[in-house]
Amino acid sequence: MENLLQAIGGIADCVLEKIQEKDQKEEEQDKKQELQKYQYPDLEEKPSDAELIQATGGWVQAAGPVISLIGQLRSNQEENSGEGSSNESNSDDGGA
Repeated sequence: MENLLQAIGGIADCVLEKIQEKDQKEEEQDKKQELQKYQYPDLEEKPSDAELIQATGGWVQAAGPVISLIGQLRSNQEENSGEGSSNESNSDDGGA
């Protein structure tokens, strides 16, 4: 009878270890999934209106300075090309 109880106790310990290992693996998977959720949001989940507004606002804020810089460069280029053509006409008049 004593051997039978020891055997049952050994089996119970083995089962308990397996359950604990399984629980630990599940916890690790849950942690990985939680981290991935923030790194790679699930594309199947529909974002809320607030998230869409926030993302759109971020893109607008990022694009604004770029558009401003492009406009400034074009303006400077037009000014420089305008000055160059007036200088050329002035030099022609001065030589005559």
